Amino acid sequence: MNRPPAHDCPGEPDLVGRVIAADYLPCICRWTVAENIAWGARRRSTPKAIVDAWMGSPPHRAVILRGSLRDLDVGVSKGKPGNENARAATYTADFGAKR
Repeated sequence: MNRPPAHDCPGEPDLVGRVIAADYLPCICRWTVAENIAWGARRRSTPKAIVDAWMGSPPHRAVILRGSLRDLDVGVSKGKPGNENARAATYTADFGAKR
């Protein structure tokens, strides 16, 4: 899987491990998953600002517009990587398809 290591936190499961833990996998099927992650501070932390940023980034936009990815799970947490008390928010969008 070609995925930046920035999507993995030390001591935490990788994307596939997180998707398995969420009971999306395993399945007796073919599957694919993808992920977008972003964080923003203050007015750049709104859902609209994050989606606008993803849509302005060709790799993130490609994931969102990939028609074969039919399922979506979104998570939001307070703070930013390395500082959970920052006036910011971190968003994760996990996409998947099972055939």
